Amino acid sequence: MVADVGKMSIVSKEGLLAGALGWDKHPLAYSKAVNLMRQLRDAYDAALDDVDIIVMPTTSAPSPPLPPVEASPLQHLRASAGLLENTSVINGTGHPALAMPIGMVPLTADKSLMLPASMQIVGRFFDEARMLQVAYAWESAYDWKKQHFGVSSG
Repeated sequence: MVADVGKMSIVSKEGLLAGALGWDKHPLAYSKAVNLMRQLRDAYDAALDDVDIIVMPTTSAPSPPLPPVEASPLQHLRASAGLLENTSVINGTGHPALAMPIGMVPLTADKSLMLPASMQIVGRFFDEARMLQVAYAWESAYDWKKQHFGVSSG
């Protein structure tokens, strides 16, 4: 079965192209990545031996505006570059994680526009109940729509 590439989203097309290029130019990269992910999983497990939950930013910066529909794949890639460091690692280790909004931050390109910011809660394997308790406690204590970060009061 061959996918109709014309109907795919640009992100899916980019993923397919990157995968094909990777297999063609770097055939050993996948096995190395699998081994590195095992090491990362072990490192997160060790950290979670000392703490119940890891809380971190979901992304390292506010989201930029979406590129126009007619933008090239390279423009789409550049728009999301550097935003997935925290989430992609957890996708690789397989640890349970929950992202939730925590407040609003100004858009880098236009400080008058506010975008939601979020935190990621990472837990031990099979400990999703504790993660949900932490998320519920935060959500009960703060109204994320009223929390504004990085905004001067003057």
